[in-house]
Amino acid sequence: MDNRDNIYNLPWQTEEILIKQNPTRDCENLGLLLDKYVPKHVFEKPDREKPQTGKTAWLFNILKPRDKTENQNNHTDPDFAKHAYDRWDKMTGALGAEPFNASLDWRMVIGLGGETVLETDLTLHHLYGIPIIPGSALKGLTRAYASGEKVYIEDANGKLVSSKNTDDDHPDIKRIFGKQEEAGTVIFFDAMPRDGKARFVLDIMNPHYPKYYGQGEAPSNDQNPIPVTFLTVTSTTFMFALAPRDPNDDQHKADVEKVQVWLQEALQKYGVGGKTSAGYGYFRKAKDKDKKK
Repeated sequence: MDNRDNIYNLPWQTEEILIKQNPTRDCENLGLLLDKYVPKHVFEKPDREKPQTGKTAWLFNILKPRDKTENQNNHTDPDFAKHAYDRWDKMTGALGAEPFNASLDWRMVIGLGGETVLETDLTLHHLYGIPIIPGSALKGLTRAYASGEKVYIEDANGKLVSSKNTDDDHPDIKRIFGKQEEAGTVIFFDAMPRDGKARFVLDIMNPHYPKYYGQGEAPSNDQNPIPVTFLTVTSTTFMFALAPRDPNDDQHKADVEKVQVWLQEALQKYGVGGKTSAGYGYFRKAKDKDKKK
């Protein structure tokens, strides 16, 4: 076993190759950095003699501007991110999607509870490393909103009510969103930051009873709070896209128009991602003149 002092929690042979390929150690894929390329000092407890150790200092460094331009973090290649967005735009357009945009009202965190060595997570594109909103999350959000507030069923007394489970959903909901034996008429794509531009901000959770949550002890005021920092997306405009499963079917195209309205309303009223009860994940209504920009 080799005992040399590694910078990363990687086999020294792997680390040697990575540093040789990138001597500045400036990884330009935020997803790769957060998931695979975490320096060892991130797991050390910070103190006055080593203020740059620990997760918080490392995350702050990630958010420092690369230069005096608008590029906010030094671990995203802006040109690469723009090309990734352009590819998404052309792909969705080729499939008949009609994109629209919506801007975050405050902050958003998708995948906060994901499994990661950093305690908290953030959903990023697995190849491009830019924040996305998975199409599956948007589909689930829209279905919950539509079945709960837009399309009602009759109960045993003939009263219109929202469905309690997917088996009781209105036939329109089953047609649009699909069921076990049949795909829905509307395709939901992952939402992407417009032009690949996204901004991040460091946030904090501060559990006041760590022994209660971690060890099952009764909550008491003598327990020391342990702040947990995490990355969130903020001040970002996302592009959303829906497409008819069959572009030659008038019913499919009509369903897309209907679902686009539902999705926009759900983003404004329900929010998406984690901590929506605390105000995260809500979007502002897009201006008509900006919907397709």
